This record gives sequence, C-alpha cells and structure tokens, in this order.
Amino acid sequence: MKPYGIAVPGFVISAKTAAGYLRRTAAFLLSPARFSMESCAVLSDIESRIVSAGFLTWDQVEQIEEEATA
Repeated sequence: MKPYGIAVPGFVISAKTAAGYLRRTAAFLLSPARFSMESCAVLSDIESRIVSAGFLTWDQVEQIEEEATA
C-alpha cells in the first residue's frame, strides 16, 4: 500500500503536489547563495522520501532538478 502523503519539514506532500514542491525546494537549496554539501544532503533526503512513497520516479526527480537549476 502506497502512502497517501508524506511529511517533510513543514509540509505534507501528496502525489499531486510532489513535483511542484520538489521544484521549489530544489530551486531554493541549489541556488548559488545557498548551495552547500548540507543543502545537497537535505535535497537528497527529500527526493528519496518522495521516490520511496511512489510519488515520482528517479528520472522525474532528475528532470525537475535540472529544470530548477537552469
């Protein structure tokens, strides 16, 4: 059984909101002013939770991350 939603810091994410949430979060954490090993670790944890919940695939996550940093 796949979860209906998952909790990440400050948000509850569902299959409908996962892509938008990830896009905003990646843009924020990977911006030049905030980019660090710690921000990458936080983003990686969030991505893993979203993929584990079955809301997105790793291919979709990679595409969203590329769009967010373009």
